[in-house]
Amino acid sequence: MIKWHVILSKSDRKKIKVVLRSKKMSIETKKRAQILTDIDEADGQTPDSISTVMRKRGVSTNTVTDTRRKFAEGGIDAALFRKKRETPPVIPKVTGEVEAHIIAVACSGRRHRCSTISEETRNPSGYSKGDRGSGSPHNSRCLLCRSKRL
Repeated sequence: MIKWHVILSKSDRKKIKVVLRSKKMSIETKKRAQILTDIDEADGQTPDSISTVMRKRGVSTNTVTDTRRKFAEGGIDAALFRKKRETPPVIPKVTGEVEAHIIAVACSGRRHRCSTISEETRNPSGYSKGDRGSGSPHNSRCLLCRSKRL
């Protein structure tokens, strides 16, 4: 027994046609649009079975059932497009304040001296281990020093 029914309106079919003809839509989105046309029950059509859609479109059972469920719960946009993230996946290490400080130091014209390097990490000549003859006694991990060398 089908838990979620897909009955596409004329505007839904029109939107699916636009998605399928678009060259900028992802293959994932186009596959979902094709799945919706295969399982459409409008005008008394008999929808294809999940196994038929799987073979025809080269997708898994979960893709077919998820697309059907998303359409039933949220409409055409929910079924075709992914939900936008509310928060970034990783908290940024460089905040706006740190970025402003880096730019101010880089643009100040003063010579920058890394405070992150210690005496133990310097070699006898005064250059850091990561420095390969760049002529700078700065730490190779320092973003400011690296950007000046490039």
